[in-house]
Amino acid sequence: MYSKRRGLAVLGFIAAGCELVPGGQTTPLKPASVAADRATFDHEAAPLLERRCGDAMCHGRPERPFALYAAGARRQNPGDTFMKTPLTAGEIDANYGAALGFVDAVQPRSTTLVQKAIGHQGHKGGPVFAAPSDPECEAITNWLSGEVP
Repeated sequence: MYSKRRGLAVLGFIAAGCELVPGGQTTPLKPASVAADRATFDHEAAPLLERRCGDAMCHGRPERPFALYAAGARRQNPGDTFMKTPLTAGEIDANYGAALGFVDAVQPRSTTLVQKAIGHQGHKGGPVFAAPSDPECEAITNWLSGEVP
């Protein structure tokens, strides 16, 4: 029997990244193989996201969902804005967190990060990648699936 209290509890588990299973136990949801490891992100995905998505007209603005830091654009230290120096460790950490915030599906190609980049799910900037088979899109999905090229 459904109750308002149980409904709120279910919403709480979903918001916390868990699913309620019979017996009242929780099981963490597993968005795109969060084998989306940091080292692969740093070397493969981060440079692509910075270059393709991080400019001031797109996600290089703090008020945008999926706000990114990028060399030559938005920086954590406002005095460094537009400096073309490499990103700091803190900026890369923030970009990693932002990217994981758009990883919400078990299959890497189905996650919001990839779907928007190929022009689906209402991406206002249109497609960033021509197709899921685009080599740069493949690099993002490889990071999400834990595959190393």
